[in-house]
Amino acid sequence: MLKNLLSVAMVALGVAMFGAAAPAQDAMKFQVEGANPGGKGSYKGEVELTKLSSATAKARWTTGANKEVTEGIAIKTDKAIGAAYGGKDLYALALYSIKGNSIEAVWTTAAAPKESSTYALKGSDFQGALSFADGTPGTVTFTATGENVYKVVWQLTSGRFEGVGVRKGDVLAAASGAKDGSFGVAGYVPKGDIIDGSWAVNGATAAGTEVWSLPGGSTGASAAPVGDGTKVTFSGDTYTLKDKKSAPGQPTAELREYLRDGETFEDYRKMVGLRTHVTKADAATMAKAVLAQVQKEHPNSYVKEIVMQPEAATIFFILVVGNDAELNLWRYQKAENGLASAQFVLRNKAPYETQKKFKAEQDKNFDQWLEEISRLGGQAYDLVTASAGATVAAPTAPATPAKSSSEEISPELVKAIKGDMDKCGKIAMEFMGHLKGGATDKAVALMNDSAFTGTSRDAFAAQLAKSNGVFGELKSFKPDKKSTTFEMKDGLVNFYLHADSEYANATVHEVLRFVKNKAGEIEFVGYNRTAKQ
Repeated sequence: MLKNLLSVAMVALGVAMFGAAAPAQDAMKFQVEGANPGGKGSYKGEVELTKLSSATAKARWTTGANKEVTEGIAIKTDKAIGAAYGGKDLYALALYSIKGNSIEAVWTTAAAPKESSTYALKGSDFQGALSFADGTPGTVTFTATGENVYKVVWQLTSGRFEGVGVRKGDVLAAASGAKDGSFGVAGYVPKGDIIDGSWAVNGATAAGTEVWSLPGGSTGASAAPVGDGTKVTFSGDTYTLKDKKSAPGQPTAELREYLRDGETFEDYRKMVGLRTHVTKADAATMAKAVLAQVQKEHPNSYVKEIVMQPEAATIFFILVVGNDAELNLWRYQKAENGLASAQFVLRNKAPYETQKKFKAEQDKNFDQWLEEISRLGGQAYDLVTASAGATVAAPTAPATPAKSSSEEISPELVKAIKGDMDKCGKIAMEFMGHLKGGATDKAVALMNDSAFTGTSRDAFAAQLAKSNGVFGELKSFKPDKKSTTFEMKDGLVNFYLHADSEYANATVHEVLRFVKNKAGEIEFVGYNRTAKQ
């Protein structure tokens, strides 16, 4: 369920990795289970991350029977999360990732956690004194003090700073603080259904462990299997595959629909649907878009958000058309190449033909349905894949199931989106033209003020100019139309323009983000560049 949580840039911390901040969900909560170093005691509780900027957040752990609260800061990359705590003793937090023959770092300070920056070290492992890749005077020294625990020393022109680090594979989270101070650091990476972490305090020689999961516990693919793709079970009933469609490249790439024995698409009481979706949107964004479409098409419908997280979202709605009522429970989850979803439908057909009977069935089973739709959603991608070669059982009567048209895009909308994309492309070419000409200030002047909630315009321009100095002259700008996307966020259309550019010293992947505001105007609100290996 959380397999690719960080690769989609944990929306609670923002969409852009460095640079302009993006509209995002402001907070995420996870369940926590941890153990002290050496297995000496365990604890449970929750952790909440509250967005500060595009790369940083506040972290708040509430653990133990006494609900002890520990507050700190967090930072993320596309591979991991780092967190640190320590109050006045904590100075700074850095998250390092090995990439080839260099180590990339994202860092922030306890005094100004809304601000973050990056640098690179020369080296392919966390060993010894490593110098800065851009020639900045100083070193960062990593010395192992135990299994995956390090003493970290920053020797900078501003002084010498010491701290502690914990390693998880190719990433290492490190915190600096007051000498002999009481502070700690934690590093987390996705692992199957969970986010797996280690933590250590200043001066430690052993690490503790900590695991995060979404509220309600692990409901991903590791849960008990619910079927083999040709059949699935839900709430005690067995459903058989009755409809299978494949549309690669479309918003819904694969569709599977299941009915109970003896029912057809014309008269079914209950139905289960599984889908895979080719999309850049996260689960919460997709779920919100579906509810918005339902309300638009059926103004009298009842809609409800139940779980809204980037990695997993559950929504509920009831459609009423004339004398027909249809209850829909959906679960969206992050999956390979996009999202997977599970749908359960209850219709007011006998024995649920009256409002009283329909509601009684809902009230009796709703909690169980919620639990099972989460489990089914966690296995949806695997079940769809497993059923790719399955033979569909012929329905007893030709009919079309009642379903939402939320994923259909009208020709008028396609035309409007193309027009907006063209506007974004025009601004992008002007921006890149200024960069090629060395006019960084003119390039940054094209960006909207909302792009600088996590940093100042001048600071961003200075960082961009420094980056230009490393990459060298821009030789070519090649838009990647296949990766260019749009999606709904917080009621606004967001456009992401991707390109692979050739600079004198590097090949660079660039992402420019635009928003169509409520007045219908296009705003340039984000820019990120990453050197490709």
